[in-house]
Amino acid sequence: MKGKIINFEILHVSEEERRSSIINQLESAKEQGYDIVYGLLLMDGFLYRNPETFPVEIPVKLIAGMCEHPDHLYLNYYHRIVYNSFKNTQLPKWNSDSKSFLFLGGVPSRLNRINLLSKFYDSNMLDNAVWSFFPPWTDADKIWCRTAMLHYTDEQYLKFLSRCERRVDERYEESKNYSRISRKEWDEQDTYNQPWVNDLAWVNPQIFADTVLSIVSEGNAYDPATNYSFLTEKTWRAVAMRHPFIFSGYPEQFDYAKSLGLCTFEQYMLIKDYAYITDEDKRLDAVVVNTKYFIDNYNQYNNEIGKDIEHNYSLFMELFKKDNKLLNSLAITEYDKEQWFNQTGFSHLLKIQK
Repeated sequence: MKGKIINFEILHVSEEERRSSIINQLESAKEQGYDIVYGLLLMDGFLYRNPETFPVEIPVKLIAGMCEHPDHLYLNYYHRIVYNSFKNTQLPKWNSDSKSFLFLGGVPSRLNRINLLSKFYDSNMLDNAVWSFFPPWTDADKIWCRTAMLHYTDEQYLKFLSRCERRVDERYEESKNYSRISRKEWDEQDTYNQPWVNDLAWVNPQIFADTVLSIVSEGNAYDPATNYSFLTEKTWRAVAMRHPFIFSGYPEQFDYAKSLGLCTFEQYMLIKDYAYITDEDKRLDAVVVNTKYFIDNYNQYNNEIGKDIEHNYSLFMELFKKDNKLLNSLAITEYDKEQWFNQTGFSHLLKIQK
């Protein structure tokens, strides 16, 4: 049997153009004598499109990289990106002498980004933190963020933005517009070749070595997706760096993390059911309370936390082996595996079709 890989994710095209491109590639695969096509939905493959059929008589099996789905093969692509980024790097041990926490942001227009940071700010906790925060830069983000911060006057809001703007490197700044610019701008700004796009998970491991706890601000599924069975590089990076973490995401995502076998550290928190609080604002308040409590009290649990950290790291490595077994079961070449699945970024997945 001979399999052909086709990328089903095509950036900045209409649904009609995307479908036409896939059909053309399926027809080409059939003409070339392939027995099966593996359609990739790795980077943003939430699988919220309706099931597709194509007028080409060749079997198609989708490989999802974001959300698990019983009808598709599942390769945990964000986990794999983290592994690929750090596989040749000496990773830190847990620094149980630190009193600082780590909070890495991204697009600010999320309650668990700007709102959570404002709660740390209002609680005077940023003196013991390493964080990144990018003030809103698009008109839509500016409106969203200001609306989320109505408890601040204009003067207070501007002071908050000025105080909290911070980055741990230049990588995200260089590529933060990747999902917010046009097809023409992608080419003009050479977005494909920016460091962040080509090494999504990379951050200097020293920031984990200098801190004792990660606040993981997980991503969300975009409408009309309803599947929360996924974790992004934000969680997997903390796991790979041997960090305990507080999870700032949807309760369903927290359950999914536990279903994978991850230790989630809530037993060391004051509010042990914090992740299941349905009101997001109250859940974020609990994240702040638990962060302070953990910083003040974790030393009494050092041995237990250390064991949980190592358990998570071992699981991280086992999941990589599991995904390799899946890849080895596919009717593809070693070159295909290297080209499609062993990259550190995603520019090869989101190349714009000319």
